Amino acid sequence: MKQGDSLKSRAIWAIGSLGLLGISYGICRGILPVVNRFFAPSGANMLAVASLFPLSLAISINNRRLTIATHIGYLGGFLLALIFNTDGVVPGGGSTNNFYIIWNMCFLLSVLAGIFAESFHRAKR
Repeated sequence: MKQGDSLKSRAIWAIGSLGLLGISYGICRGILPVVNRFFAPSGANMLAVASLFPLSLAISINNRRLTIATHIGYLGGFLLALIFNTDGVVPGGGSTNNFYIIWNMCFLLSVLAGIFAESFHRAKR
């Protein structure tokens, strides 16, 4: 445990992080059906569940950089996907959209950046 990190502050950080993920999930689930006609609730649900893994890992080892990166990746990836998604047509005549690809890749890259930032910070100490 780091110096100055009490159990109470870690508990507040953990509860706040999980609460922020819940709020982000609610925002994404509330906005997504309105702006994206390719909305699939399972995609948002799977990414929320997937974000619980790095978030719970970061909370358990007191890794605040990864926690912040997870939140940035979840909400930031959603916003970037809203901005940059495009509709397309597949050869069979169906339509497609790259919204979830952008959201998932931004989330993954952000989590990886959080892992690298923490390992770099620990190597510097």
